[in-house]
Amino acid sequence: MTYIVYVPIIAFIISYFTWVYAVPKKCKNNQVGFNRRSPWFGKCTQCEEGNARLQGTDLCAVCAPGRRIVDDVCVPCKAGFYSLGSDGPCYACSAGNFSPKPGSVQCTKCPINTYGPTSEMTECVPCPSDMYTTREGSTSQNDCI
Repeated sequence: MTYIVYVPIIAFIISYFTWVYAVPKKCKNNQVGFNRRSPWFGKCTQCEEGNARLQGTDLCAVCAPGRRIVDDVCVPCKAGFYSLGSDGPCYACSAGNFSPKPGSVQCTKCPINTYGPTSEMTECVPCPSDMYTTREGSTSQNDCI
């Protein structure tokens, strides 16, 4: 009869410790810029200088190329910009260059028969019909001949 009393208590203890130590815990309120050194226990600590919390996790890391730190979270640079990674900013693509997608690591020169008149271009402008450029990276409609 005493075994019947201990079985529920032992089951409770096992399930409690399984939940406490085996289920990864998030930082309270998904604190931006904070992480847990271990996913199972430990206090939430701020990410080290130059690191950011990876979106949707409690892990801190250096931002990958094409991303930058915003509010202690790595986010992709928007289209028309690029980043070399780490804790650097996103740079605008210069005139004659473009980046069509968010998260670019470099800009691409506008192809022949197009031009890019301003910075931050996400696509190049085609030359008027029956006109063309002779080089990549043209910056003005005047380059179309």
